[in-house]
Amino acid sequence: MPTSDVQSGDPDSDHPNRRGPNRADPNDGADPAPSLRAPIDEPTAAQARLAVVFTNLLLSSVYRHFIDSLGLVGDERVIDYGSGSGAAARHLVRRLPTGELTCVDVSTRWLATARLVLRRHHNVRFVLGDIRDSGLPTEAFDLVLIHWMFHDIPAADRRPVLETLVSLLRPGGRVAIREPSAPSALSDGEWIDAGELCGLLTAVGLVMDRWEVGQLWPLGRYVAGLFAKPGPTEPGPTEPGPTEPGPVEPDETPTPPALS
Repeated sequence: MPTSDVQSGDPDSDHPNRRGPNRADPNDGADPAPSLRAPIDEPTAAQARLAVVFTNLLLSSVYRHFIDSLGLVGDERVIDYGSGSGAAARHLVRRLPTGELTCVDVSTRWLATARLVLRRHHNVRFVLGDIRDSGLPTEAFDLVLIHWMFHDIPAADRRPVLETLVSLLRPGGRVAIREPSAPSALSDGEWIDAGELCGLLTAVGLVMDRWEVGQLWPLGRYVAGLFAKPGPTEPGPTEPGPTEPGPVEPDETPTPPALS
């Protein structure tokens, strides 16, 4: 598939993953909750170049090992949600010789940077804007990767974004995620509680496959998981009907370990 661009919404106002901390709120004085749709602080060209050098050198093995753990066959259709500088995408696309990678970001600069990083690959498309307005086909993708960006989404918008991403997955498709579980320099001091993240992922109908809380240099403390969208043969737990007497089986879905 040739490299292509898709633009959704207004790239100057819609940004589901990065809210500029220095932007004035249009409802100043009303103390509103952070909004998913607010002006975005684009990185400078120098910042983008530095990010590419940093992720391609210091963090390359960190991304590579995480991508390796996903067990990709090579023909999957994958969404890299919040692809940024292409740090994960450059490893993903090498594992999709007959597959397809879709990079989604709200930043014009970051998407242009990812395009430069992936310029030698022709099975990549680039989508600019809010994922909910992207026009991507439902139940068409095998994997959604969310790496080190979900914590930037305002709390009120996290579930709607996940619901959209899940709708794009085919039955049996998976969500792979790794996020900071404590403040760190690489997350600008932002993070997400492990329990909250696990709860959101299961609340939108995903089933946990694996879950990990750990610490890794230079990322710091993190939480990572792999979740699946139930397929037709995986309806999930149901209450026994009148012709199916017997006790209800307890929910055996594991809960994330407490952070120490």
